[in-house]
This record gives sequence, C-alpha cells and structure tokens, in this order.
Amino acid sequence: MQNSFLAKSTGFSHQKNGAQSLLLVIATIGALFVLSSFVQISLVSAYRTTGVPASSASSGGCSVTSNGQEEKYISTYAVNANNHQQAYAITGAVVFRNVVGSSNKVYLFVYIHPATTFSVSTSGASKSCATMLNTQTDNIYWDAQNGVAGRNFATIGGDLVTDSSTGAMLFDQYINANANPGQTAAVNAAPTSGPSCSVNTNGQNRNSVYMLFIDDANKQHAYIIAGSSLAQFSSGTSFYVYLSSQEIGAGTSPGSGSCSMNLSHGASSFEWAVRAPPSGNYGIYGTLGGACPQPGSAVAGLIDQYVDAKYQF
Repeated sequence: MQNSFLAKSTGFSHQKNGAQSLLLVIATIGALFVLSSFVQISLVSAYRTTGVPASSASSGGCSVTSNGQEEKYISTYAVNANNHQQAYAITGAVVFRNVVGSSNKVYLFVYIHPATTFSVSTSGASKSCATMLNTQTDNIYWDAQNGVAGRNFATIGGDLVTDSSTGAMLFDQYINANANPGQTAAVNAAPTSGPSCSVNTNGQNRNSVYMLFIDDANKQHAYIIAGSSLAQFSSGTSFYVYLSSQEIGAGTSPGSGSCSMNLSHGASSFEWAVRAPPSGNYGIYGTLGGACPQPGSAVAGLIDQYVDAKYQF
C-alpha cells in the first residue's frame, strides 16, 4: 500500500502546455459563436449572467461549461465508487496549512460518515462527463483556472464558512488574481473584513488546494479516490468524487491555525467558491464550469474550476 500523499513533498506543477496561445484564439472564436445563440435561463442566487458566454473549448478531458452563466460555487459530493447515485453524508471539514519543506500548502479535509447516505442523480443535466483515475490516490488537486482555456490563478489561502443564502457549508479558495503560481505579484485591493478564521500560504503563490475525504470515525484514515465527474444543471455545476470503501492513512493531523466546521446533521454536499482574500475585497468570483482531466504524472485527482476574475458576486 502506498504512503499518503500528505507525507510527500510534491513539486509537481500541472500547468497547461505550449498550445496556450492557440487555445486562447479558439476560445475567443468559440465565445463569439456561443454569444450569437445565447438564450438566458432562469436564475437562482448562485447563478447569474453577464451575457458573455464561456467558450466551448476545454483544458482537456472531461469538462462542462455554463454557457456564460456566472455561478457562485460548485456543489461537491462524495459518492460511492460502485453506485454513483449514492452520496455519503458530509459531517464537517477542516482547512489548514501544511508545511512541506519550504512549501506552504493549503489542505482541506472533508469528513465523511459512510453509514448515512443520500440519493443523488444527474438526471436533468445538460451535460455530464466522468474521469476514472489511472493511479491510486487519496487526494484531489483543486485549481482555480483563468477562464476555460487559461492558466491557473495562484492559490493563497482559504476558509470555511456557512453560506448565508443556503445554510450550506461553504469552502472559499482564496486566489491572487494578479499572479500565476510561482509569481510574486501582490494583491492590489483595499482591505476589508473577512471571516473569523482563515488560513494562508504566507505569501506563496501556489497551484492548488489539496482535498482529501476523511473517515469521521477514524480521522487518520482517508478514502481512496477512484475517479470523479462533473454535471451541468440549470442551477449550476456539480462535482462528484467517487470514493472507494478502501482507506489509507492520511499521514498528518491539522496543527495550530486550522479552521474547522462540524455539521450537526450530515449533508449530501458542500459548496466550493473561489474568492478574493480578506486582504482584498473578499468578493466571490464567477464560475463558468470546470474540468476533471487525467492529472498526468501527478499522484492525485484533478479539477479545474473555470473562474471569471472580471465578475464578482
């Protein structure tokens, strides 16, 4: 059995390849085409329109787009790898900074109670797709990508709060919209108030948030991830992580400075938003869909959340 991802020093950088310029041209042409046939649909609190559709281009592999509708978050489910219509109860989460060598990485542990389940279905989705992983892992890299065919924004922290609109558990991935991972550009925005608890990368511009699903009865054990899927509904994008019943040691525990949330009743899903940090304006950026391609050489799953940094809720 392999050691947990958390015990490894991961220098892998899953940046997009040298075809970026061509993809940007394709994205522009695709955006003009979709704009000509755009039909506005009914909106909910997490789903708005700017009238500028996303391109039909993809970063590769499984992907869905919202056709230009600005979404507030991606609904995230932990489902049975053998029965994708059975979601396990989510009982809370913790976000913390894990220091690996000189790297300050943001981790999200999502606690799962597998004895309690909910029925879920992708019926009514305008598009759905799945990616089964080629390697065993307990971890997912969550990237905030600049549009449908762009590079990753730099991840610089996160928090756990309750969504005031829905009452659901909301994880916020902080990004530096002025920088790519590895750069040192500062966030140029006036400070504002933020949550009571948050974590950060001490100024490092990282690629991802690292997400694991943890057995809430044994918090040193993480579930093995068999794959994932995305579905696009009229109300927004949903992300499903396929959890095997097999577990491996998580290898670490959240230390000081972590932020946690416990749910009195298990929930079928939680929300994932991308927003400016408290040192910025703390606004939630629009989401235009996402992709879950094969992660290449990384020993992890991967999701790219398509982010529109020109729009905030």
